[in-house]
Amino acid sequence: WTEGGLPREQTFDLLPEPKHTPRALPDEWTPVPDSVRDAFHEAGRIASRESTGRYAFHRIQILRNRIVASDSRQVLIQGGFDLPVPVTGLIVPAIPVFGAKEFRSQPVQLGVTATHLVIRIGSWTVWLLRDEAGRFPNVDEVIPKCLTASVATLSDADAALLHKVLPTLPGHDDESAPVTLELTRGRVTVRAQSADTGPEEFPLAGSTASGPPIRYALDRQYLKRALTLSFRTVRFASVRTPFVASDDHRTFLAAGLQPEAATPSSVTRSPRSTGHQSAIASPSRPSLENLSMKSLNGSGSSPTTRIEPDEPEELDLHSEAEALRLALVDVVQKAGRLVAALKHRRKEQKALSQVWSSLKSLKLGS
Repeated sequence: WTEGGLPREQTFDLLPEPKHTPRALPDEWTPVPDSVRDAFHEAGRIASRESTGRYAFHRIQILRNRIVASDSRQVLIQGGFDLPVPVTGLIVPAIPVFGAKEFRSQPVQLGVTATHLVIRIGSWTVWLLRDEAGRFPNVDEVIPKCLTASVATLSDADAALLHKVLPTLPGHDDESAPVTLELTRGRVTVRAQSADTGPEEFPLAGSTASGPPIRYALDRQYLKRALTLSFRTVRFASVRTPFVASDDHRTFLAAGLQPEAATPSSVTRSPRSTGHQSAIASPSRPSLENLSMKSLNGSGSSPTTRIEPDEPEELDLHSEAEALRLALVDVVQKAGRLVAALKHRRKEQKALSQVWSSLKSLKLGS
């Protein structure tokens, strides 16, 4: 090659040609819908990147009618297909390869060998090593079991706009990037704040809320994930249980933040406004693994049957108590901000007094 106008060359030793033994192919192939390929792709994006804890969250679980992935804080359950019996119960690596453009519009087939799950997509073949020792929790146990739920139904326009503005709302640089969803009086409002700005509200005018009022704090990356997956219905059983987004064949849930991390309503309700400074409680990150995962084998029952979105027909005392609790939390947080502002003003006055005393001691007027 030429470098600086001068010819250059370099000699390298050749490596010996590697010896490759082709892997065994399955004796039988089963055609499956394209949605299975897409399910493997999304599962690979949800699963953890490394092995942590007692469960194989860096793997995905394949059941008779669904594919399950989790990283201990979020879970994606994808169904709507009927998988062949030999693949039922397998735990295999989660690899983000199935979204490659070369795989699009290609027929998908599954097969099993003694050591691998084999996926054939067009002219491509992927071997996934079967993890015989890995354990996967029963994710059905962390889906809230509730007779009533607070339900947010997002319009397509609101979902698209929210997906765009979430990264720009205050607090996006915080460790848990908290945002608050408030459902009350049929309306859905997104709220966020940081240590440097007051609450900023983003009303979703085209969306609706039903069920008991709730103010729910969560990491915005999980809300954005739900929007990216095209979910439009989000359910909240309580402020301390995972939120659930679902459609006909998929369920996505993620652990929320501690209720104390929720942002109360601001004095001025216009979006993108800035107000007084306020102290932000450090929100902790609950793990789904610590909630109620006890079983090591997933069941084949439909996860969406655990959630009943029907609204109560009469006054719900629990809902009224929850609304009162939220109001009291709002009052306490506002009182805390007022005390912080008074302390800050007192410090400023003390500093000014010290500066004035120092100037007087200089006797500049003499």
